[in-house]
Amino acid sequence: MNQPQIQFGNRNHSGDYPASDDEAAVVTISAEANRTHVIDRVVCSYDADPTGGRITVVIGGVTKFDQFITHAGLAPLDLGVWGGANEAAVITLAAGGTNVTGKLDVFYL
Repeated sequence: MNQPQIQFGNRNHSGDYPASDDEAAVVTISAEANRTHVIDRVVCSYDADPTGGRITVVIGGVTKFDQFITHAGLAPLDLGVWGGANEAAVITLAAGGTNVTGKLDVFYL
């Protein structure tokens, strides 16, 4: 039986995903055969205090992390969450409200 492999040698970076005014920023990491994605670190921010600010990490359709963000500024989060092999991951920084812009960066293995 083939076991899923967790690769720690290469850390991947999603790039900087800015959201427009009152729009969510979403990073999707596609499922890969026999690979388990580990969401190592998420860095997100809003440029003003958000209304409805929130960060979620969903892997394989299961919510692994879900927290409100109530203030402007940088929010670096060391997570270390993972799902199973062959599962996609979706990381979402919710829309911050009118005249609020967010940014999202995801580091994963």
